[in-house]
Amino acid sequence: MKAYHLKNKGAHVLKVNISKLFDPKRYFLNLVRNRAKAVNLDFNLTYETMPEVPTICPVFGFPLEMGVSKGRPQPNSVTLDRIKPAKGYVQGNVQFISWRANELKRNGTLEEFEQLVAHMRKSR
Repeated sequence: MKAYHLKNKGAHVLKVNISKLFDPKRYFLNLVRNRAKAVNLDFNLTYETMPEVPTICPVFGFPLEMGVSKGRPQPNSVTLDRIKPAKGYVQGNVQFISWRANELKRNGTLEEFEQLVAHMRKSR
């Protein structure tokens, strides 16, 4: 499979980009199924149980876009977030949010975010 992708990289990239645009739900389902298998996370999602991909970030309220720019996700790129990371990609534990929101919540705990917000409010 790796050799095929290397030989047909341009065609594969085009196919992936088309699938992202026309059926982003299926694209993310395939992406996270493979990721879950690679890192040994629980996975029980189906196309029917996947949430719909929103057009607006539910955290920040700006429009979401599919894809990347210059090989990197942009702040408004769509990502599939595991609400509780240890639970894996299971029904009720995933949501679509922006890359920016996902990046911010990646390493912090709720208590740390509350402390940060309190500090930011004091510092104004």
